[in-house]
Amino acid sequence: SDGRSVLRSVGQSVGRSVGRTLVNMTVCLSSDWDDIGYSFMIGNDGRVYEGRGWTTMPAQARGYNSVSYGIAFLGNYMNVLPTQAALNAAQALIQCGMEKVCI
Repeated sequence: SDGRSVLRSVGQSVGRSVGRTLVNMTVCLSSDWDDIGYSFMIGNDGRVYEGRGWTTMPAQARGYNSVSYGIAFLGNYMNVLPTQAALNAAQALIQCGMEKVCI
């Protein structure tokens, strides 16, 4: 396996409503950001969406961006945890990064 099956949704465009929501959320959180700062986002269905990806420096952790990747879970987790599918996708994404991209 070359890791592509794990990242089946990475590289596909994020749906317009999800993309708009993410951009609006990011702009609301910090007026210094003009785009999504995370490397990847994970939906509750286990789909992984590419933000800045593996090769572009993320912008989610001031002072640590050059030595980190940012993964965001899509949703409100004030009262519930991410689904098992989302957690499994995060684990697979991290494993893929360790094996293929030298995290």
